[in-house]
Amino acid sequence: MISSEWGAPNVIKKGFNPEHVVEGSYGHSLHVFKWSTHEKLQTIELPMGNGALPLEVRFKHDPTSPYAFVGSALGSSIILLKPETEGSNSSYVAECAVRIPPKQVWQILDFQTTTWPDLSFSSHHNSIEAP
Repeated sequence: MISSEWGAPNVIKKGFNPEHVVEGSYGHSLHVFKWSTHEKLQTIELPMGNGALPLEVRFKHDPTSPYAFVGSALGSSIILLKPETEGSNSSYVAECAVRIPPKQVWQILDFQTTTWPDLSFSSHHNSIEAP
């Protein structure tokens, strides 16, 4: 199981505040657990520029595949999670698969998009597809 960090309830319930990002009040890590023993096996720290506020983890639509994706709410990125060594259940590594450039808006000068597209991983073509 892979879980994501988001933010403490006392920070989130008051609404988004850009100062909380600077203070480090929002999460930017993923945690890998062994389901049968509830043991935490690994923590993957994502870079704040690409991985701030990781959303839900979505695995490939194949129960035997170890590949997963996670969207970053403030990083405007989709992160690929894959085993460090191909064909094994070793530690996971994260790499940025998609990065959406920021837009200039009135409240935050470089606003990151927060959209998480409905993606599926095509096992037939080994590519990311957006419907």
